[in-house]
Amino acid sequence: MAPESTARVLVVAKGEKEREAREAGADFVGGEEIIKKIQEENWLDFDRVIATPDMMGHGWTVSVKFSGPAA
Repeated sequence: MAPESTARVLVVAKGEKEREAREAGADFVGGEEIIKKIQEENWLDFDRVIATPDMMGHGWTVSVKFSGPAA
C-alpha cells in the first residue's frame, strides 16, 4: 500500500490493471473513456497521472496540458 497523500491520483489502465489500481486506492481509474473525458470536457480534477504501458499510445497528446507553463 502506498503512503497516504493529498494528491489526487488518476490511473489510466484497463482490465486487470484497472482493478489493481482501484484496490491500491487510486482516486480515479479509467481507460479510453477517461482520456475522452479529459480531451472533450477539459477534466483535470487530479494531480498525478499514472498510465500502464498499453494505454500510453491512446490519445496522450493531452499530456501537454499537464506540463505547466514554459520556463
